[in-house]
Amino acid sequence: MPSLKTNVALNFLNTVTGIVFPVITFPYAARVLLPEGIGAVNFLQSIVAYIVLLTSLGIPMYAVREVAKYRDDVAIRNRITVEILLLTSLGVNWFYQAVEDFKFITIRALCFRMLAALGLFLFVRDKDDLLIYAFVLVGSTVGNNLINFIHLRKWIP
Repeated sequence: MPSLKTNVALNFLNTVTGIVFPVITFPYAARVLLPEGIGAVNFLQSIVAYIVLLTSLGIPMYAVREVAKYRDDVAIRNRITVEILLLTSLGVNWFYQAVEDFKFITIRALCFRMLAALGLFLFVRDKDDLLIYAFVLVGSTVGNNLINFIHLRKWIP
């Protein structure tokens, strides 16, 4: 199990890159897609965020607490994880936080942030590429969640 210092450093790196990537990519997207395009995508993202918030009300916090409580008892931890998976299909990042796999969280997030930035710079060239911009944003989120589920097999056979 990684040390507390390592987990703090990885969590800090993940948080900082979560701030830095939009600072780098948003000015480009705003310049290319113009305020109308960015506004339309952000409006739709806000509606999706409200729906996700309402559907997940409290489940991730509960999941982190319960899985962390039985982190060292693999049988109980796996049973609780599977039970919680029946409650939410929105992702399993809570599991990796509970078992303190911050290395996986950080590497996965960095990879998808870089892929999203690369996709933005390569494929979004003018204001008509609004749909491509939306796909890049959605693709990075879906990709993160998909990799989470695939990697979960390492923990739960």
